[in-house]
Amino acid sequence: MSWLELLNNLETGAVRAATQDENGQWHANVEV
Repeated sequence: MSWLELLNNLETGAVRAATQDENGQWHANVEV
């Protein structure tokens, strides 16, 4: 997921939280 996609999802409320692990990978908790 790119930063733009993440920001867009945050704006639309699709993504409630995003965390970055030790490998630098972003994990988004998406509400289904």
